Amino acid sequence: GGDMEEQQKELNTKIDESNTKLEYVQGEMGETLKKVEELNDSITDYEAQYSDLENQITTLENQIKKESN
Repeated sequence: GGDMEEQQKELNTKIDESNTKLEYVQGEMGETLKKVEELNDSITDYEAQYSDLENQITTLENQIKKESN
């Protein structure tokens, strides 16, 4: 029954390799998700800044209109 043992060992080795790769991929995914969250935070910040600037421009435009009347 030596052959069966060899096959079992090979199978176990393959399973170990797959588990190692899986852990690596999970780690990488975690890192990527962190980056995505950071980018989302940046986008939110920029959107807020954009909104503020738009409001400032509108206010200035209204002042100019008033002064030119």
